[in-house]
Amino acid sequence: MTKNSFNEPTNKNPLLVLNGDTRNLIKEIPDNTIQCAITSPPYWGVRDYGIEKQIGAETDLNDYILNLVSIFSEVRRVLRPDGTFWLNIGNTYTSIEISWPLFPFRANVA
Repeated sequence: MTKNSFNEPTNKNPLLVLNGDTRNLIKEIPDNTIQCAITSPPYWGVRDYGIEKQIGAETDLNDYILNLVSIFSEVRRVLRPDGTFWLNIGNTYTSIEISWPLFPFRANVA
């Protein structure tokens, strides 16, 4: 997507799939536009996708959470009042030899 190239879903074409860095793409979406957002963000410390500043490669868990919260705040902005947000994120152990703490992380979201 390029600046101002967002095409809102229509009755004829209600499905819109965006592929790219959400931190950039979501800024182009107008407020109260999306009815359903579904994501499965990279888990913290599990994989290296070889992308600079990738989510999940933060050295500190708090930075990872802050990055996700920043994106989720933008998701909230673009969701319609009747919109839903589906987040798939779970417990995992990393098998990569890194110096990050290795523990299952659990969070409850209300």
